[in-house]
Amino acid sequence: MNLLAHLHLSRDLDAEGTAGNVLADFLPNDLTGFPPGVVEGIHLHRRIDAFTDRHPVVGDARDLFSPSRRRVASIIVDIAFDYTLSRDWDGRGDTPLPEFIESGYATIGFGARDLGERAAALIARMRSRCWLESYTSLEGIAETFRRIARRSEAAAALVGAEEEIAANLDPLQDQFDRFYPDLQREVAKFRTRRIRPMG
Repeated sequence: MNLLAHLHLSRDLDAEGTAGNVLADFLPNDLTGFPPGVVEGIHLHRRIDAFTDRHPVVGDARDLFSPSRRRVASIIVDIAFDYTLSRDWDGRGDTPLPEFIESGYATIGFGARDLGERAAALIARMRSRCWLESYTSLEGIAETFRRIARRSEAAAALVGAEEEIAANLDPLQDQFDRFYPDLQREVAKFRTRRIRPMG
């Protein structure tokens, strides 16, 4: 799952937990000194990613993409599933998507207030370049793929992958609709176990 889904799955977390869940891939592996709420969010992010990677429906979704993109298929599916989430937002969101995104930026910013200047700069860049909004359109996804592709030679295969998403949109939407409730239940189980009182 990508940033929009991680934000959506943070609805029961406080601001620090939301920041940790959404920003986990951009934060250091050493969590020493991080606020407990941020650490909780990072652990949730890792659980979401692990559950997603091993889910059979997600494996089926990866198989939809051409052999030349198989090495980056997991990234493509993560972003495609954010897009499918946005397409069915009225059935899943409590508030209109633009309001949810705007509130999300504010929550992440507040939750990351003790994470230093690099985190603050990242959040400012996310907001100014409309990262969360980009998952709501094929044009935005195309820009996301171009941005990620600049990071490495292997990631260059992402460029143009939005065309394969468009060509496979019906099966991708069906796969997301079958997978996401399982993921939401996994998140709920994780949260219940983590907050269970001791003794």
